Amino acid sequence: MRIYVPEIPVSKLNEERIAEKRDVSCRESLIISTSGIFRIKDDDIMRLKIRDVRVTETNVGNFRVLLDSSKWEFDEPWCQIPVEHTHEISIRKEYILRKGALVKLVIEERNQKNTDFYFSTDEDIGVFGVREDILTFLSQLKFC
Repeated sequence: MRIYVPEIPVSKLNEERIAEKRDVSCRESLIISTSGIFRIKDDDIMRLKIRDVRVTETNVGNFRVLLDSSKWEFDEPWCQIPVEHTHEISIRKEYILRKGALVKLVIEERNQKNTDFYFSTDEDIGVFGVREDILTFLSQLKFC
């Protein structure tokens, strides 16, 4: 599940405040066309299928958050890139508070500029520790 905090613009994030929490970075090459969205990874071209789920809203502390359980699945192989397309390089930076944490802070970057951020978890928002980890990140980023 992705957990968005719409009140906080991505431009206000100061990653230096959580630099020691960085866990991993992934570089992804995306092709966007009228035939769909494709990912190029290890010389394979995979077509994106989005399993859309209705977004719900709740609160974490004093913050309104949006819960998105939609899934991005790259499962259909593709043999050629459509002629008319746009190519984007996306870098996904993940931060964790501790080893085995339930929540990751994900910051997505395109063209050397942060474009999106959200919290990611496989757990329900009501599981003990999920809300607390989100608030800890927001506190370290000086939003609360």
